[in-house]
Amino acid sequence: MMEEKVEELNSMKESLAAKADKIENLKIIREMKRIKAMGYPVLIGASRKSVIGNVLGRDTGERLYGTLAVTAYAVCNGAGILRVHDIEANRDVIKMLEAVKES
Repeated sequence: MMEEKVEELNSMKESLAAKADKIENLKIIREMKRIKAMGYPVLIGASRKSVIGNVLGRDTGERLYGTLAVTAYAVCNGAGILRVHDIEANRDVIKMLEAVKES
């Protein structure tokens, strides 16, 4: 069972390492909850990444809103660690999500 989990996780990791295409990267982001359910901690570093630029048609410096969307999705789906550039904006998103969850 553990070997299957490791194999599946390595497959996802290799997809990212191989500079997966836009669709593959979006699938990996979508599957965060599944990775978390396998018992692994989830770290996401999507801040300003090309997949955001490809979806939105934005240059690197114009990807804040796309990054915030990924941050919100990641937090809602179990990411415990986020690597971001715009710390204050991402912190505000997380604070709002927590406030809504606690209300």
